[in-house]
Amino acid sequence: MTDEPESIAKGKEVLAAMEALTSISHRERRQGLIAPAQELNDWLVDAGELDNPYTREGVATLKSQVEVLEKELRDKITLLESQITRAQADISPEQKEEIKKNFLQFDKSGDGTLITLALTPP
Repeated sequence: MTDEPESIAKGKEVLAAMEALTSISHRERRQGLIAPAQELNDWLVDAGELDNPYTREGVATLKSQVEVLEKELRDKITLLESQITRAQADISPEQKEEIKKNFLQFDKSGDGTLITLALTPP
């Protein structure tokens, strides 16, 4: 994300849409969509029909995958929030240059990343 106001505004728009997907109403809607499958599963288990010739996956797997997707969504929201916050940081060009200079002092490989060894004294 660049620091331009349009990019920040777009990031906030995407963030709002993602947060809406984590709302209680959306979560209840997802649970409501799974409910008929859960009822059918319960009925089949009560009837002793444990084998499904059409799929190896069951309702528990479906619920687990929904939980994984919800966690991924929350993680993406956290990442986007931090990127927006960083993009909105109000520092002067001089401060930015000083930060870059200090970073490069520790970036021994010159690849734009830091490793723990770069931070330990020789």
